[in-house]
Amino acid sequence: MREMTNLKAIFEKWGHGHLEEEIEDLEEGYEVVINVVDRDTFNLMNELNSTGKFTVYEDAINDTITIEQC
Repeated sequence: MREMTNLKAIFEKWGHGHLEEEIEDLEEGYEVVINVVDRDTFNLMNELNSTGKFTVYEDAINDTITIEQC
């Protein structure tokens, strides 16, 4: 349960706490795609990558990031 709390905290830290469905999907092991809305989206991407539990990459053409579990 602690891992879920940390994931939500990371999203909230970077202003994406409202993406509750995406957070739940990640917790269940699904891949998630979110729109890049500002610089904090990249901060979210970098922090999730640094956990070692997620791989996050940017799709510059579609202006999105994809988050998946390692």
